[in-house]
Amino acid sequence: MDLRNIFASKSFTAWAVCSLAFLCAVLGSCQKRTTVEPKVVPAEARDLNIRVLLKNNADSAKLSTAGGFDVACTDGTSAHFTPGEVDIVPWNGMIRLGRHSFAGDVDLQVKDTFVTIDGRKYRGDVRIIIDARGGLDVINELDVENYLAGVVGEEMPAYWEPEALKAQAVAARTYCLYIKHRFGTDRQWDVKATEANQMYGGLESESAMVRTALDATAGQVLTCDNGDGPGGIFPTYYSSTCGGHTEDSKNVFGDSYKPLSGVDCQYCKKTAGEKYMNWKPVVLPSSVVTAKITSGYSSLEGLTTVDKIVPTRVSDYGSTGRIAMLKVVDNKGKTGILRGEDLRLTLDPSGKVLKSTWCNISKQPDGSFKFSNGRGFGHGVGMCQYGALGMAREGFGYKEVLSYYYPNSDLVKIY
Repeated sequence: MDLRNIFASKSFTAWAVCSLAFLCAVLGSCQKRTTVEPKVVPAEARDLNIRVLLKNNADSAKLSTAGGFDVACTDGTSAHFTPGEVDIVPWNGMIRLGRHSFAGDVDLQVKDTFVTIDGRKYRGDVRIIIDARGGLDVINELDVENYLAGVVGEEMPAYWEPEALKAQAVAARTYCLYIKHRFGTDRQWDVKATEANQMYGGLESESAMVRTALDATAGQVLTCDNGDGPGGIFPTYYSSTCGGHTEDSKNVFGDSYKPLSGVDCQYCKKTAGEKYMNWKPVVLPSSVVTAKITSGYSSLEGLTTVDKIVPTRVSDYGSTGRIAMLKVVDNKGKTGILRGEDLRLTLDPSGKVLKSTWCNISKQPDGSFKFSNGRGFGHGVGMCQYGALGMAREGFGYKEVLSYYYPNSDLVKIY
């Protein structure tokens, strides 16, 4: 049974309201979050699959299995493939697997522990579709816990403290189920296998340490009273290094949840190191800045050479903070308003050069733009991963880590 239906049921709604009321009565105030044992909801929620977009609009893919696989196509045809490697390509609006052509979406049921796609191993089954642009979309479908086994070790080093890994497991589980609910009903996949959602490396990213963290937190997610996902789950964002203070989600993603309003963080300063806490200045020529902005925003195509970048709203962390909103002005006076994080990823899609919006922007004598005094790595919303490591090293448990970075949230066990 789909989690959406479980959480939308009247029985679950009544249970959630009563549980919240009980906690408020016991704790005295819902504003002061204390660590509690996870609550439990019906076991039917354990039937959960995640559809992961591995390749998007691809020209080809290579697939191999040790045990062969069966194919069922939406055009009604089927086939069996023996062990070995198969080339997959789009062909005249159809999908070709080796010498066979299929005139619809193709579902592969794997007769082995894993399937190899372009050299990487994945658990579960595979769906292949022709997307709107005529390329291949390759989708890996598997149960949520096996999916998370390929996520946690990609998003956080598996040798980190066990309590930090557990916190990461809960955050990743909540996030993927929220995104599945929020967007999955309108498309044939739930999450991307990239940083656009969560990094997913498949079977080869699994480890004993990650499995231990998943087992210890199995079925646990975070909810809040203004969460708009099933049962009150919300998008539990996280990033590498907040730099000293996490960010309010409304300044980055435009949404607003009580647990994502931002908190002071002194823990990442002890673990992240200088390359993340205080990154080196970055200088970009005005021509590069102009080209990337005008190509990235159709509304700004008319901008000539960008002459100024002026922060218009900066998060207040005392003497400094992240750039939430800014104005770009060209040499003829035309302006455009952008979120700080949007500009950062427009200028540096990797996010690894301009590491955050917690920085100063100044124009240089030659017309280039200098990004200096940079702090942190990533968007800064939700859990600070290096901060979670720091808390774990100081003896805090994963529930305390989650309570700290997602205040006014509740830990709920859904299976």
